Amino acid sequence: MIVQSRYRWAVLATGASVQVVMTLPTQGLASVAPAIQHHFNVTLVQTGLLLTSANIGVATSMLAWGFLADRFSERWALTVGLSLAAIAIAVAAAERSYLAVVVTLALAGMFGAVANAGSGRALMAWFNRAELGLALGIRQMASPVGGAMGSILLPFVVLDFGLPGALRVIAGCVAASGLAAAIVLRVKDPKRIEAPRPLDGSALRDTRLWRLTAAAALLVATQMAFITYVTLFLTQVKGFGVIPAAETLAAIQLGGGLTRVVVGRASDKLGRRIAPFRWLVLAASVCLGVVGAAALGPSLLVMGLLIVTGWLLTMAFGLNYAATAEMVGRARVGIAFGFQGTLTSAGAAIGPAAFGLIVGAAGWRAGYLTLAVASLAIWVVLAPLVPEEARNWARAAAPAR
Repeated sequence: MIVQSRYRWAVLATGASVQVVMTLPTQGLASVAPAIQHHFNVTLVQTGLLLTSANIGVATSMLAWGFLADRFSERWALTVGLSLAAIAIAVAAAERSYLAVVVTLALAGMFGAVANAGSGRALMAWFNRAELGLALGIRQMASPVGGAMGSILLPFVVLDFGLPGALRVIAGCVAASGLAAAIVLRVKDPKRIEAPRPLDGSALRDTRLWRLTAAAALLVATQMAFITYVTLFLTQVKGFGVIPAAETLAAIQLGGGLTRVVVGRASDKLGRRIAPFRWLVLAASVCLGVVGAAALGPSLLVMGLLIVTGWLLTMAFGLNYAATAEMVGRARVGIAFGFQGTLTSAGAAIGPAAFGLIVGAAGWRAGYLTLAVASLAIWVVLAPLVPEEARNWARAAAPAR
């Protein structure tokens, strides 16, 4: 039985804060997409590339951070990784070249990728199965909440201080989160093995992890494609101002984040993660189809549809981490989270770029209908895992000795 200590809430708060700040460069910048496009005088696809450059970096290094967190400690990994990410973002703020900013933000993503594997592993040590969905729901809530904070704050910062000012604010927040990890994550967890452990990659041989990760990656690709272009769609197609469009994005992220906690807690009581995951993506698929059909309809109707659809896409993500943790067990969760984070980050990078290409070639309606099909595919991919979870993941691979 995992020790139930009040300290676990401090661990949770730190893990959530880490997720919040690393969402600023990966999601929050979407709120100032029109300003980015104007600042660098670039195309829609080039704007999407800059907005996803941090996610590209995350995808290249998250697996490595998962190994490091398992071998050493989440405290060490988070402190080092977030400090380097803050430096990279500060460098981006000083650059004037579009290509230089893309590269430095990608480097920031490579270092900041530690946030997912490190914070998730810390929670596994301090929360048992009856509370794990709630804890991971709160941690995952932090991502859209961070995006919402960015959507509210960054447009005003850009108006007064330009894009470099927004990047400096993000760099300061990331540096503060690294310091918080160094200070708070100092108490040894109840399952800690004192000597460094050999690297254990056995979780990667579990085909169920691959299936769940594929579904999660497709969900993130869909979610990020949807979120990245909300402000551009509302400003360029529906005639919204930059601030109202950013506020709509904030409403999507904040509402979706808060419901992640509700969904996580409900999954604890239900004792299942896969079934609610499937129903949420099915509902999202229906809503995306409606958005596609009504894309050129009345502005207020479309805005309402965008908000509801965004909530469904956002709240679904997070259940995959709880299912992963229960599938592979505590000893291998760092590498499993790192693996899943790598593929989901790749999805976050590819999704917006692909969506931009589809919209450029066939229009917004075709783009949203494509996302509807992708969301439906997730529902299909997850189907074989329903009976596996009902058996409490009994075929989990044995950990390395």
